[in-house]
Amino acid sequence: MPPLNILTKYTLIFVFTLILIISAFITSIKSFTPLDTTTTTTTFQPNESDSSSNEIKSPLQDPLQNDNILGLANSTLGFQKILYLNVPDRYNLDDTIAMQSVLSGIKPERFLGVNLKTLDQKGLPPSSRKVKMHPSAQSCYRSHANMWRKMIDENWQSMLILEADAVWDINLRHIFHNFGNGLEQLLRKQGLIGPDEHATKEDPYFHNKWDVIQFGGCYANPGRKEVSLQYDDPYAPSGMKFFGDPIEKNKRVVRWRAGEVCTVSYAISHAGAMKLLLRTAIDMNEAVDMVLTIMIETGGLDTYSVFPVIFDQWQYKDKLGLASKNSDIRGDKDDEEDRKKKDPEGFKKLWNDIHESLDVWSSRFPENTRFKKNALNNLKSFIFDKKMAVDDESTLKSTDELGS
Repeated sequence: MPPLNILTKYTLIFVFTLILIISAFITSIKSFTPLDTTTTTTTFQPNESDSSSNEIKSPLQDPLQNDNILGLANSTLGFQKILYLNVPDRYNLDDTIAMQSVLSGIKPERFLGVNLKTLDQKGLPPSSRKVKMHPSAQSCYRSHANMWRKMIDENWQSMLILEADAVWDINLRHIFHNFGNGLEQLLRKQGLIGPDEHATKEDPYFHNKWDVIQFGGCYANPGRKEVSLQYDDPYAPSGMKFFGDPIEKNKRVVRWRAGEVCTVSYAISHAGAMKLLLRTAIDMNEAVDMVLTIMIETGGLDTYSVFPVIFDQWQYKDKLGLASKNSDIRGDKDDEEDRKKKDPEGFKKLWNDIHESLDVWSSRFPENTRFKKNALNNLKSFIFDKKMAVDDESTLKSTDELGS
């Protein structure tokens, strides 16, 4: 065989090397195990700091725990909607709702009520009442009825209603999570749900088992108080009594058909909205909270309530301002002007203290609530001082008793 020239020799070496590289590549492909896309799934877990999430984060409430999985700790507290009732010219009430909502991580939607100035008597049903109801009470009633009708129109299955002067604890989302557990226990005790039935994310409160849940009632009826139980809630105030019976530490009471008045906060189901709207259409003879109470007492509504209550009404401290600044129903008496004239030095000191604390609000029924971390009273702590909220309970006496 004749000898190879230099060019031919290097050409053969190059071809042989190329064959080796291709062979190695083919072997590596055969040994690679592809991802089985038919059996592998990926679940997105939203992060607390994810800016794409619509969830509202509270700056002061305690961190949400992993077991808060049922929607009870979301920004609508497990209901399809939270509506708060206000009229166009009560800007102060919009402000307090907005600031509290940020601190507690909830998102109520504003619902415009019937303005007393534009109330038209032609739009109201007949009344069996001997003395005509005051127009302010009529407009309040009709405002609530409009929310019930909105719920029916939109086919919402559950809704939480707040009046615009509501005040609550910063840790509201935790408190509702605990209430849901307590309600489930009572429903099971009553035989309304089975041992294997549990709350779900879509229905955390078993909305088909009740018409109304009163979260901010007052003047409760002791009747049927035995249909109740105490449930765990570390955010409940201590030293409270339930019609003379001590409530254990870190407990609240959930009960059936309390027949309370005051409508500062209540949940309503679709069935409850239908019942109340029918009652409204036939006779406007009582204030809205009294209609609820009468229907509860006569068996027309299946209801539950909680004590200590979860919502209270705020009012300005020391009767500051017109009485109408605390309620559109209570009139325009000017106690502030009277006080300024009678005690000018005391009046000046009062305002100095208010400017120092940036706190002008008090609870209307503190004996029923005694919030551990009142959202309104802690606004300065968050906005200016950047400190954790104070424990309001530590400044209050523990001798209050329901029904006293």
